[in-house]
Amino acid sequence: MDIMQPQSVYTYHQGLEQIHFGVRAATALPEIVDRYGYERVLIYASRTLNRETPVVKTIADALGSRLVGVSDEVGEHAPVNNIIKAIHRVYETNADVMIGVGGGSVFDFGKFVQMGVWAGVKTREELLSYQSERGVRPLDAVYQPPESMGTHRFRQIAVPTTFSTAEATSGGTPVDDETGAKVRFTVRQGAPRAVVYDPEVVTYTPTHLLMATGIRGLDHAMNTVMSTEPNVVAETMALNAIPRFFEYLPKIREDRSDLRANAQCQLATWFAIMGQSVGHGFSYASVHVLGPWALVGHGEAACVMMLAQARWFSEVSSPAMDAIAEAVGRPGVRFDQLVLELLQRLQLPTSLAELGVTRDKLPALAEAVHAHPIVHRYNLRPIDTLEDVTAVLQGVAD
Repeated sequence: MDIMQPQSVYTYHQGLEQIHFGVRAATALPEIVDRYGYERVLIYASRTLNRETPVVKTIADALGSRLVGVSDEVGEHAPVNNIIKAIHRVYETNADVMIGVGGGSVFDFGKFVQMGVWAGVKTREELLSYQSERGVRPLDAVYQPPESMGTHRFRQIAVPTTFSTAEATSGGTPVDDETGAKVRFTVRQGAPRAVVYDPEVVTYTPTHLLMATGIRGLDHAMNTVMSTEPNVVAETMALNAIPRFFEYLPKIREDRSDLRANAQCQLATWFAIMGQSVGHGFSYASVHVLGPWALVGHGEAACVMMLAQARWFSEVSSPAMDAIAEAVGRPGVRFDQLVLELLQRLQLPTSLAELGVTRDKLPALAEAVHAHPIVHRYNLRPIDTLEDVTAVLQGVAD
């Protein structure tokens, strides 16, 4: 048999059925809800989006009598106690679908609410019993709840207002607000049933937040290309995402009304999501440590950790980094220089100091990052020891 490509397996995100591009959410959602046969809709949205923009009200009005409630009690990193409250609200309203409007925290929140409803969860302890094993890639983890629980009626539909990629994955890491620690859930059939990409709703997202989430999406795509366990399908998708982020994020920065640029970045986000079928390295995993450690969002953490990784990797040669430079039309330019220039153009953080992490805090941060089971895997240049982690972090200290 003639093997044209190295053998690999591509894993699709479980539970996702449809992606709607270039539509108006208020027009598309009633049709989607009716097509799936849902009758009782709960909306969960980010607080700012709900209270300071017309986005949520416009969608709520379009749903009419189907709507049984609207809430913005989600919170940064989807706190567990808020998840429990939402599960009980589903029971009380007899809702059969939840529409999430916002960014990654909202969609992760919805995944865990789905899981809790399916499992009949009533308490924090019951929810936490479904944690995934640390150190196992989400796509390899034991999905919860188990398949024996049957087909699930209650689902989520996502309307993203950022480029974070959380809207179509099946897992996430909420924060246990009683301990302050992150926990991991990987939910069988947990990805939203449908994703609605509306370029107009993106115009209401604060510029800095939108740019940072775009970098988080870009970081996913770059880690796919540079993974030490490559996959031809995932890599092809990622190499379509990367040049779009490089071209259109600056255009959005310059003109927040540019709906074509919004749509292209939404397409790039989807390509980045499709690339998440391989192991991702240091920057992907360390963001989950730096974010809660420095009390910053995953997007801002991704800016600095992506640059840290790029500087560490750029000391060795790699066809993967060459492919990225070719994809963005800058062949021969050092990988870390490409990353730095983009971050500067988007006016995003490029150092730990900008995130409030001073040099005296580096040893403690290095130990926390080193303890994460994934940061040492899938890296083009090995990052194995505490000394390695410290050196990577020192590359973006200030």
